[in-house]
Amino acid sequence: MKVRRLVRLVFSFAASLVMAFLLLEGLSSTILCVHDSIFTYRGQLGESYYTRYDPELGWASTPGVRLPNFFGPGIGITINSQGLRGQDTAIEASGFRIVCSGDSFTFGYGVDDEHAWCSLLAKFDKRLQSVNMGQGGYGIDQASSGTCAMARSSSIRCTSLLSSLWIFTVCDTDGSSVMPNPC
Repeated sequence: MKVRRLVRLVFSFAASLVMAFLLLEGLSSTILCVHDSIFTYRGQLGESYYTRYDPELGWASTPGVRLPNFFGPGIGITINSQGLRGQDTAIEASGFRIVCSGDSFTFGYGVDDEHAWCSLLAKFDKRLQSVNMGQGGYGIDQASSGTCAMARSSSIRCTSLLSSLWIFTVCDTDGSSVMPNPC
């Protein structure tokens, strides 16, 4: 009788431990779900929050979109009124302009506006003006031929995008989890 009672006690303790673990795991999942619903955007393809259909390119950034916590707390995306990544800035007719075009690496997927590499270029010298025309998912054809098409769809005169330097970047291992730094 004592052995049976001891087995029952051990079994009850183990079952209580498993139930406590499951309750803790469920509570943790609920907290993470609530956190993610507040601080991140889920349920759709990420780009669908800031892009729209474009008949020439397939998709382009939607002008005037601001998603303050898109990549996490304090790490957001701003699409200016011209449909370009970053804050509204006048496209100067003079000066040294760098037009950056490419895929999500150029766009700066995962970082805020100021830390996209194209934006960092302009911080080297105040006379530099960088224009980030990167777009997630763009291939070589869209990124290279889409500069003026994107300009037309964003109500920017293509001649105003003539640059002193055009930097074109596409990562060939985009999305790879094999290499820690795909580019």
